[in-house]
Amino acid sequence: MPKKPKNRTANLQLMQNLNINLVLDVIRNNSPISQAEISRVTRLSPGTITNLIKILKKNNFVRETGFGQSSGGRRPVLLSLNPEARYVMAATFFADEITVALLNLLGDIKKEVKVAAEVEKGETRVFENFVRAADSLLDALHLDKKNILGLGASFEGIFDSGEGMLILSNRFGWRNVPVRDLLKKSYGLKTFVEGDGRAMALGEYHYGAGKAVTNMVCIDMDSGIGSAAVLNGSVYHGAFSMEGEIGHIQAVSDGPKCRCGKRGCLETVASGSALIARVRRALENGEKFKGLHLKNSLPEHLLAKAIFQAAQEDEGVLGMVEEIGCHLGLAVANVINYSDPELVVLTGYMIHESGELLSNIIEEVAREQLVAGASRKVRIEKGVLGDNAALIGAASLVYQDFFPYL
Repeated sequence: MPKKPKNRTANLQLMQNLNINLVLDVIRNNSPISQAEISRVTRLSPGTITNLIKILKKNNFVRETGFGQSSGGRRPVLLSLNPEARYVMAATFFADEITVALLNLLGDIKKEVKVAAEVEKGETRVFENFVRAADSLLDALHLDKKNILGLGASFEGIFDSGEGMLILSNRFGWRNVPVRDLLKKSYGLKTFVEGDGRAMALGEYHYGAGKAVTNMVCIDMDSGIGSAAVLNGSVYHGAFSMEGEIGHIQAVSDGPKCRCGKRGCLETVASGSALIARVRRALENGEKFKGLHLKNSLPEHLLAKAIFQAAQEDEGVLGMVEEIGCHLGLAVANVINYSDPELVVLTGYMIHESGELLSNIIEEVAREQLVAGASRKVRIEKGVLGDNAALIGAASLVYQDFFPYL
C-alpha cells in the first residue's frame, strides 16, 4: 500500500487541530450544548463531530452534563467544557511588585501570589523572583507544567509586543530588554507578552466592561496615565509601539516638569502621584484639611483613597479633586472626539479608590466637550476587573492562542 505524502499527513493533522479548536470554542461559549447543535453551528458533519468529541473527552476537555429536550427521538446528551482541564499562568510585572496567577479555562483566577520585584537588584533577580512565585503556585495547587497551556505576561512601559521587547520603562530603569525570551528561557512555557495598558484593555474587553462592544478605549489612571484601544476586536498597536501615551499630552502651558522631560504633561497635574504631591505640599505649607492624615508608609493607592475620603468632608480637598477631574475629563473628551469609540473604560486606582466621585466629574466634563451627533451614544464606564484587569488581559493572550475564535 503506498504511503501518504508527509505534507498531506501534516495538512490533515492541521485541519483536525483547527476543527478541534473550533468545536472546543463553540462548547466553551455555548455550554451545555448537544453534538447536533455543535454540528449545526460549525457546519461540520455529525460523524466529524463525533470523532472530535471523542478526542476532547479522552483529553478531559469536555464532559457530559445532562440531557436536552427530545425532538421526537432519544434525548440528546449535553456537553460542557471542563474548566479545570488545563490552566493558564498569567503575570504582571510592575516596578514594585510581581503578581503571578493561575486561571482556569473560563478565566477564573484559582490562586495568585505577589512578590517584590526588586528591580534595583537587576534583571536576573526580577526573573528569579518570578520563577519562585510561579513554582509556589504550582506546588500549592499540586500541578505540573504539563497542565499549563502557556504564560501571558504584561510589563509597564513602552512595549513592542511583536518582538517581545520592553523598549523603555522609566520605573524599571530598563531599556530594550527581550522579556519574552527571558521568560521563556527562565520557565519553559509557551510565552506571550504585552504592555500593561494593552493588557488591561484586553482584560476589560474580553471579560469585563467591554464584553458587548467592538470598539473601545481603556484609560488607566494611576501614578501615571495611559490608554489603549481595541478596534474591531483587536488591540491597537502604533507604528512605533508608542500609542496611547495620553499622559504626555500638554494640559498646562509651561507647567511642572514631567519625567519625560517636557513641561505641563497631563500626568504632572492629574495623575495619582500629582494629586498626592499637591496635597502634601499644602500640608507642609500649614494648610489643614478635615479628616486627612497622610502616612508616608502607605502605598500610593491608599494615600489616594485617604484623599478621596477627605474630599467628602473638606471643601479644599474637594476643590483639588475637582480640578484634577476637569483635566481628566477634557482628556477623555479629546480621546472620544478623535477615535469615536462605543465605550470608554476608566481604570486604575484613581478611579477605583474614589468611589463615584472622580468618575462622575470626568464624565460630566467630558460630555460637555464632546462634538454632538445624533448617532453618537458613547458610554463612559468604570472598569469592572479592578486590579486584575492586566492579569486577566495577560491570560487572554494565551486563551487567544488556544481558542483562536475568541
